[in-house]
Amino acid sequence: MISKLIVHGPDRGAAVARLRRALADLRVLGVTTNLPLLERITRTPAFAAGETTTGFLEEHGLTKLEEELVPPREAVLLAAAGELSGIGAPDGDPFEAGPWRLGGATRLVYGAADGEREVLASRTGKVSSRWEMVADGEASVVEVVAPLYRGSLRIFVDGRPVAGGFVHGEGGLVWVNLDGVSYRLEGPVPPSAEGDAVGPSGGASLVAPMPGTVVKVMVGEGDEVEEGQPLLVLEAMKMEQTVSAPHAGIVDALPYGEGELVGGGAVLAEVRKRREEGDG
Repeated sequence: MISKLIVHGPDRGAAVARLRRALADLRVLGVTTNLPLLERITRTPAFAAGETTTGFLEEHGLTKLEEELVPPREAVLLAAAGELSGIGAPDGDPFEAGPWRLGGATRLVYGAADGEREVLASRTGKVSSRWEMVADGEASVVEVVAPLYRGSLRIFVDGRPVAGGFVHGEGGLVWVNLDGVSYRLEGPVPPSAEGDAVGPSGGASLVAPMPGTVVKVMVGEGDEVEEGQPLLVLEAMKMEQTVSAPHAGIVDALPYGEGELVGGGAVLAEVRKRREEGDG
């Protein structure tokens, strides 16, 4: 048992009204609870009238599981703001534009009841808490007005206040509570460095798909590496991802050292293919 919710009032009608309000205000995120069932019970006229029996749930069709709720756009934006507000450090700003910025955008993809929900976020101006986010094909300016604290987050979406709950659950899940309703999202895919860019030497340039911090470097410039050999570890979205050599070769460049912040699209390493004997 996590908790008990007890209300009282001068009569049953007042008590039921308070119970409905209390359930709407109650946030329990990260674990499965029976809150949706309790809310359905309180909305039943028979419950308000006190007409309850041992067969109440069956009689009113309350034993059937409800389909998973599709999160509204504001819930997805709230989740993205919660993720992004946790990135960064007092010593630097990973959203600061630099020579390796690639389009200035961070891409977050959530799994929801209606499929994948993508958010593209880029910081606007010099305010670290304000982003332009594109979700469901629509752009909005999102600003965090109260930092994430004990699972609560307050943001503005195009000037409209939105307040709710946000926590990370087990198995990479993200839970968002909005207007008293909880939504479950599969968290963003752990960041991976993609070797789809070509460096000056014709080798692979591994780029960071989102802002993060280099927490460990295992090789040095000029080192010979084998395919799949770990090069460095990038921490982003509160997860660590090992960046490995896409092919055998020589490390031409390592622009960032341990503890340095990198922006989305930053080149993390360049690996030049090893010239085989007989190659022209």
